[in-house]
Amino acid sequence: VFEKQGTQWPETQKLSPPNPSPTQYYGLSVGVNADTILVGANNNHYAAIAGGAVFVYQHPATNWVQAQILLPADLATSDAFGTSVSVSGEHAVIGSLSNDLAPAVGATYIFREVGSTWVQVGKCLASDLTYGDVMGHAAIDGSTVLTPNPAFDGAGPGVPTCDSGSAYFFEFAPGTSQYGSCAAGGPCGNVDRH
Repeated sequence: VFEKQGTQWPETQKLSPPNPSPTQYYGLSVGVNADTILVGANNNHYAAIAGGAVFVYQHPATNWVQAQILLPADLATSDAFGTSVSVSGEHAVIGSLSNDLAPAVGATYIFREVGSTWVQVGKCLASDLTYGDVMGHAAIDGSTVLTPNPAFDGAGPGVPTCDSGSAYFFEFAPGTSQYGSCAAGGPCGNVDRH
């Protein structure tokens, strides 16, 4: 962490994963807003082998302190959650390279900061993804999400190695939650996590 002091940017702290292990790629992605740092580790084994995780740090006093670990509701082995992290205000989008609905296509998860806690409020999937697509990187600005798919074969359908690429725009209503994003017993009354 580097923080501006006058005209200089001295290092003020070094963040480390709470569960150090080889090749978890802690720091592969980073997102920052005014009071939070999100650090992706897409090969972390915290809840699933190579499932990935995003570590949340907050600044209650003089140091950044780990406050939360973000995981998607449908995390599975080899999902690589945390491949990308982008923050805009109270929202963050986090990319994953794998997905249970169609293997290895990728997905983007939307999280919102409620008080001092980040909660999953949505998931972005493109309707035309096929096996091997990699829609696992994303950026956010306000309520707009942009996510690329560099392996999409749109310019050469039927040619699996075409990789002409594409990009997808998603819009979401900032105050709503997607069906399936409430925990069992949550205020929406939904118990189906999928």
